[in-house]
Amino acid sequence: MRGSSVGKWQKVREGGRREVKWDIAREGKRMAKGSETSSSFFITEFRDRWRARDLYFEFKELGDIEEVVIPPRKDRFGRRFGFVRFLNVKDEELMATKLDNMILEGRKLFANLPRFSRPKDAEQSGFAAQKSIPAKANTKGTGGNRLDGIGYGTTVNHQSYVDVIRSSNGSFNFNEGNKVPKTLFFKPCFEDVSQYKKAFTGRIKESGKMEDIKKLFLEEGIFSIRVTVLGPNLYLLEDLIEGEVELFVEERKSWWVQWFSSIKQWEPKDRDEERVTWLRVLGVPCHAWSEICFKQLVDTKGVFVRCDEGTVLKKRMDEAIICIRTKIRERLDDMVKLSIDGQLFVVSLLEDSFGTTDSPKLCSLGEE
Repeated sequence: MRGSSVGKWQKVREGGRREVKWDIAREGKRMAKGSETSSSFFITEFRDRWRARDLYFEFKELGDIEEVVIPPRKDRFGRRFGFVRFLNVKDEELMATKLDNMILEGRKLFANLPRFSRPKDAEQSGFAAQKSIPAKANTKGTGGNRLDGIGYGTTVNHQSYVDVIRSSNGSFNFNEGNKVPKTLFFKPCFEDVSQYKKAFTGRIKESGKMEDIKKLFLEEGIFSIRVTVLGPNLYLLEDLIEGEVELFVEERKSWWVQWFSSIKQWEPKDRDEERVTWLRVLGVPCHAWSEICFKQLVDTKGVFVRCDEGTVLKKRMDEAIICIRTKIRERLDDMVKLSIDGQLFVVSLLEDSFGTTDSPKLCSLGEE
């Protein structure tokens, strides 16, 4: 799809394929001029009903927007994605962080700087008027992940989003790849450190079979200790009355050893190495729809905890919703080839932190 003039788009047929429509929102003819610079950001994880215009009005609070674009295709994980372009952004990483922290209709947005970028001094004249110049892949020292042959060191001049993300067969891909985390230096305030020095951390015995520890404390009549989840394996225990936790550890050991493998004084290094999350599993055929199959599919990602009610009762079979414990900190999006009686099925695993609607609690806290 190309525009015949700035600000106007027309549908065209390419190679006999059916017409596709790009969803584009911009305010009038606002585009970079003269010394102005343009910064583009990749966005995904917004719901299907959101249009470019809706996102435009959400994002305009963050800065001067040139345009928002949503391609007609989805990425290889079946997710909608798009791009937002801001003008005169002083700190691109800060802007990416602000976008990434946005919550739209209770769903966290994912945002990042695209793998491709245009030179800041490149002429900005919008998608419609830009001339496509073939990109040459930099095959030396670019590392593993690429975006349709475009490596990290590649410069792409005057290419629209359409040209960059479209592969040779007409499909659209965006491979986020792995990033080296940045080191940030932070010093907590003295009051916070002092508060937690009085606390204890308890490690439970079997996180996969654990009960709701908070509820157990209340049923036991222990109201003077605040219990906070640190992860599927760790709990923070704090005094509501000074000295209560220490007294509890000493005098009620016969009770708490049923649930905890240890309770010790809090240390600054204490954090749970595992996390609990939900996976949407798409592409499993109905004759393989079973807990055994789901456990095999998530085996390389973490420890299976349970399926949601809709998956167990087969209320729907377009996607399974599965809860797991994992030590992987990165987003768990992947594709797996599932072989059943010699027939291959491609199954998508998509992380969905909001999980199922049948239980608002963390799945590691037990069934309702």
